[in-house]
Amino acid sequence: MKRRTFVQNSGLLLSVSLLPTPLFSSVGKPKYKMGLQAFTIRDALANDLVRSLKTVKALGYADLELCGFDAKKITYYGYKAKDFKQLLDDLGLSSSSCHYGFTDYVNTPKEELSKFVDRCFTGALTLNNSYITWPWMISKKSMQSITDSADFFKKNLQRVL
Repeated sequence: MKRRTFVQNSGLLLSVSLLPTPLFSSVGKPKYKMGLQAFTIRDALANDLVRSLKTVKALGYADLELCGFDAKKITYYGYKAKDFKQLLDDLGLSSSSCHYGFTDYVNTPKEELSKFVDRCFTGALTLNNSYITWPWMISKKSMQSITDSADFFKKNLQRVL
């Protein structure tokens, strides 16, 4: 190979390497949505929900793991589940899961705990959540509380399988 040909080919190769890689990518768009755990911005959501969600969308997030569920009213951040789902849809956002704080119901009568779980399921289904997250175990750190938690999860998971 002549020196001149080598220099020309090297220059061409260098030029191509400086082009943006998406031009050569066979992968294309990611097959997943970028998600945000809403707990990280809980104060902003409490202060101005709609503005905060718009900001989340503008930052490139498409999915949220929520945390603002009220089981007694079946609301998210003060919105009825159906209305909150519509708000997310209008903003082009989705929610794949939500944290549902069950620990307040553990020592209540079984009927009340069962109603709570039903409300969680109702809210999750309304939002098309793929996951229900019960984010922590019973606060007492004992073998009995761990056993009670395991029994709780086993019993309630059987209800949805």
